[in-house]
Amino acid sequence: MDSVYHQIQKNYDALSSTEQIIIDYMLNQPNVKNLKMKLIQNDLHVSAPTIVRAIKKLSYSSFTEFKYAIAIHKAQKIRLIQRRTTKQ
Repeated sequence: MDSVYHQIQKNYDALSSTEQIIIDYMLNQPNVKNLKMKLIQNDLHVSAPTIVRAIKKLSYSSFTEFKYAIAIHKAQKIRLIQRRTTKQ
């Protein structure tokens, strides 16, 4: 599967405006790995099925799979930056 950001970029325009807000919200969470669906529902006033629909449009099968894909990508990016700064 493509990187999570590539999947988002490729499918972003197919998302409704509410779905885009959900994905943007998740991407902007500093600790996405611990993010709960209930928090998204409360903060954005959206339903669980709307969250899941947005994630499925990005070719992820579950909320958990998607949030871990984001977390892994962020961790890899941090490691890459750290390697570059230690080499300088």
